[in-house]
Amino acid sequence: MLTDRTARRETGFSLVELTVAMAIGLFLMSALIWVFAELVRASHHQLKTAHLDQMLVSAMHVMTGELRRAGYWSRACRRNRLPALQLRPRKAQPGRTARSR
Repeated sequence: MLTDRTARRETGFSLVELTVAMAIGLFLMSALIWVFAELVRASHHQLKTAHLDQMLVSAMHVMTGELRRAGYWSRACRRNRLPALQLRPRKAQPGRTARSR
């Protein structure tokens, strides 16, 4: 036979205990959902950044090829290959001042 003490222990959780357990579980689930949403958002941002980086690399590759075909040389002005690009001071014309130009 069961005594009164044993019968009370086997009745289960009280309503307060169940409510507290559900509140704690709800809090943990909401935290996990928030973490998951942040991970998805960060992953989406990283994918967009990688796509932009790949597009920039492709554009740089195309520009490099075009510049090589055009005969671009980075030190052209220093070696007097393109005299039109060198800056020369204007010669002063007689009778004209700098403001009357």
